[in-house]
Amino acid sequence: KREDEPTHCSWVDNQRQGQGVYTYADGDTYDGGWLLDIRHGAGTHRYNDTGSIYRSTWAHGKRNGAAVLVHSNHRYEGTFINNQVSL
Repeated sequence: KREDEPTHCSWVDNQRQGQGVYTYADGDTYDGGWLLDIRHGAGTHRYNDTGSIYRSTWAHGKRNGAAVLVHSNHRYEGTFINNQVSL
C-alpha cells in the first residue's frame, strides 16, 4: 500500500489488485474490481461532488458494458463501450 491513500483493497507489488474500496482525494469512492492498479471488472463509482452513481463493468480502466448512471434529476441505463455511450 502506498502512503496516505485511503483504501480497503489488496495490494500486490504496490498496485491495487482484486476486489476493494478506494477513496480518492476528492471524496469519490470506487467499490469493485482492480487489476494492475486500474479499475477492472464489476464496480460502482460514487461521485462525491454531485452524488451521482455509476454502476457497471470496467475494462482496463474504461467503462465497458451494460451500465446504470444515476444523477439527482435523471437516470441513464444503457451500454458503454471503451468509455463512450453506445447508441
